[in-house]
Amino acid sequence: MKKSTGIRTKLISLLSVGILVACFALTAVSTLVSRRAMEREFTDSLERETQIISESIYSKINSRFVQLNTIAKMLPATGFTDKDMVDLMAFAARTDTTILNMFYTDMQGNAVGVDGNKFQIQKQKEYYTVPLTGKYYVSSPILDEYKGIASIFYALPVYDYSNSQQGILIATIDGYDFCSDIENLQILGQHPCIVDSDGLYVANTDKSLVANTNEKFSLLSNDTLSKSNTSISTGINKNSLIIGHHTIKDTDWYVILSISRSVALANNTRMGMTLLVLSLIVSFIFS
Repeated sequence: MKKSTGIRTKLISLLSVGILVACFALTAVSTLVSRRAMEREFTDSLERETQIISESIYSKINSRFVQLNTIAKMLPATGFTDKDMVDLMAFAARTDTTILNMFYTDMQGNAVGVDGNKFQIQKQKEYYTVPLTGKYYVSSPILDEYKGIASIFYALPVYDYSNSQQGILIATIDGYDFCSDIENLQILGQHPCIVDSDGLYVANTDKSLVANTNEKFSLLSNDTLSKSNTSISTGINKNSLIIGHHTIKDTDWYVILSISRSVALANNTRMGMTLLVLSLIVSFIFS
């Protein structure tokens, strides 16, 4: 009888151990599968969010060009005389406080500013060379080391009534113009940022990072960013951050949103702990 009881005890012990191992295995597999599904769902969500933000930023850039193009279409009425062009540009600048400066240059690089000053344009600059080809141009923020402020250059071709290009209208805009757009956006406590293809910050909640060549975004390589020209892409870097990024149309800018992997998958971690506790309770009951 005692021998039979001993065998039964050993069988129950082995069974409880088997149940415990099975519970642990089930917990591990369930948690892993759930984490992968949740991670995929979360990265999909980041993809959608960065796309929406990028479309919003593009809409703002496009609205700026619509505004400047309205001014450009009025320039032929001035006969392209300096005084009348200056009056027109000065009026436009007064009605928009984000416009820091505005100037017109002819095809030979002879420019006149909103203050009436005349100067020779730097012909190697993209805000001159790109509009010469008939295209619109927007720069990444450029930091004025003397004034300590950043500016964004918008430039577009100017045509006369016969649709012949006569020059270029260039406006410098407050370089922190996009910072206010991302300050109002948060996902799990994190704000997005905007960087260009060189990693230079175009917009950040910390304005000291904007146009700061010593503080570039480095979580994703330039090569990785450039591969998402028209598509959505995400990646998980070695620092356990889930990163979503999306290109902004007609620019080399990208909306970046990075979330701590542990924060993003916190619900899954809690579920895994719950399953583990349940497995321990089950194994205790059967032992």
